[in-house]
Amino acid sequence: MTDSLQALFKPDRLAVIGASAKPEKMGFQIFKNILDAGFGGQVIPVNPKGETILGIPSVKSVDEIPSGTDLAVLIIPAPSVPGAILQLGERKVRAAIVITGGFAESGPDGARLQEEVAANASRWGIRVVGPNCQGVNYPYHGLCASWPLITRNHPVHRGGEGRPEIFGRRQEVREAHRDLQGRTDREGTQGGRVAHPVARRERRDL
Repeated sequence: MTDSLQALFKPDRLAVIGASAKPEKMGFQIFKNILDAGFGGQVIPVNPKGETILGIPSVKSVDEIPSGTDLAVLIIPAPSVPGAILQLGERKVRAAIVITGGFAESGPDGARLQEEVAANASRWGIRVVGPNCQGVNYPYHGLCASWPLITRNHPVHRGGEGRPEIFGRRQEVREAHRDLQGRTDREGTQGGRVAHPVARRERRDL
């Protein structure tokens, strides 16, 4: 695994930009999933109010993240993302997951924002997943920077030697897929693309 992919899938320290103390917010749900998945490294919530979230004190800005942090998960309004990527570069963060929607899928203004994110990430050599994505799951490292929560509870698949078995909250997974299908059926597509429910939720709720 290359160094940049190591930072993305097997980080030792990660920061959640936009972590929230409000359970209805995606910033709370993603942060909680990271903890509930059993991530063994350091998790740093970044919240402008400096709130304590699920027992962990937050820092107020990206500038307070320790230099060399492996991974940042961004759940902040789209216009704030390009600047946050620059700040992450200055803190020598190696990889970022941009869950936020409101980029190229939303129209020309969003497309320009996405180009700016790409340029800023390239400038600092940051590996980016996203934007407008569901996040990253790597249960073998206890990483669930996504929703719903997915964990790995048993090391070997009963049906064959050496095959891993991943268990999660299967009912929640099924409900998430049904929700996606239902929204697609009701709302159709935008510009020939399926309207992503995460993007809608972030633009409305952040």
